[in-house]
Amino acid sequence: MRNQVKDQIKREDLKENIMKRIIFSVNYQGVVAPNIISSLFATKFEKYFGVMETTYADQLDHDIYNFNEISDTLSIPKREIENQEVYRFSENKFGKDYVILDISKYFSTMLIECVQYEGIDLYLDFFSEYINFLDEEISFFKAKALRLRKLGGSIFFETGEIFNNFEKEYFNFDFEESIYRSKRSIYKDMLECADQNGPIINYVRSFDTGDYYDSKRDEIIRAFQVLLDIDSSYSEEALDALIKNGGNIKAILENTNNVHLFEIFKMSVTEQFLKSNSHG
Repeated sequence: MRNQVKDQIKREDLKENIMKRIIFSVNYQGVVAPNIISSLFATKFEKYFGVMETTYADQLDHDIYNFNEISDTLSIPKREIENQEVYRFSENKFGKDYVILDISKYFSTMLIECVQYEGIDLYLDFFSEYINFLDEEISFFKAKALRLRKLGGSIFFETGEIFNNFEKEYFNFDFEESIYRSKRSIYKDMLECADQNGPIINYVRSFDTGDYYDSKRDEIIRAFQVLLDIDSSYSEEALDALIKNGGNIKAILENTNNVHLFEIFKMSVTEQFLKSNSHG
């Protein structure tokens, strides 16, 4: 049964959001010379970033850059992807958060670490414009997968506090009736939409126990970290169908963010949490 109070809360109503890490990513074919693309990008988008440097894909965080998934999507060996040079743009001149953009032969990924969170619309607009740039500049460019992922969470000092923020139905880390208690837990679901051209969403909730230094009391205390990871992805077929029906990359990402990811976020947190973190 749907919660009518939750239904009335819109994304723009939130005054604070716990989803502090945001990842946009596109996997593609058709980029023959990423060095030329990075040079064209640096010229066209020079007002957005202050620094460009190079690295290699195998040096990147594999939790963010899922090379197994890219390999499966593009039907090329994982090692081929890892061996590619990556052009990294950083020291962003737009927004108030920490942003990096990585451009490779097979993928482009933008990571946002929220510092002064004011929503992701600015970054969504930029990434949409960037994909349009690739499509215009590369004759045989073909987007094979599009992703938008959000991660965040909170630290608690009593397990009971967890359920003030998170719905117990989806974050059931409670072992009160047992002589044992959870040290680490993780729940994973793969969700699909009723719309066959909607995204596939990996919905992950995790719980971890550790030590926390309390500076006020100058002592180490036990703490519990709860993380929420919502990762949406569109296949090539879904993207083609949506674009054929009049959609575009920006509209697809906006719908993903405003509808799909926000609905799952509201499903995950309590009515009390939403009301206390909303305007009005």
